[in-house]
Amino acid sequence: MKKKAEAGHTTINVGGANSVNTVTTARDVHVGQLNVRWPFQRKVTKEALSGQTAHVPEQQTRLFETLRTRFSLEEIENLCYEMGIASDELPAHTRSGKARQLVEAAAARTALDKLDSMIKRERPE
Repeated sequence: MKKKAEAGHTTINVGGANSVNTVTTARDVHVGQLNVRWPFQRKVTKEALSGQTAHVPEQQTRLFETLRTRFSLEEIENLCYEMGIASDELPAHTRSGKARQLVEAAAARTALDKLDSMIKRERPE
């Protein structure tokens, strides 16, 4: 990773020998699967990233699996509507993709418990 300051912005080159991505704004920088916010809060090295895996909380995994396996695409879109999430906010076209994005949207809105209760209402068994 290489950083260079120029008039009014900073350029960061991110990548290995085969690929380089240049970032010139203060948006998220994607390093592999890790999102890093610019300006960096701490130095991120390849050694620090090795062995790290994304952790998805158990409730999110359970909700995703239930939606993916027991709800139709239309039912998932109805849940979106009930939660006040426009279905076009979730750009996936498959049932699995919509289920994942609905759980992510609920988590971002701290509404996982609401989604959980709605799922239990629809599928009490």
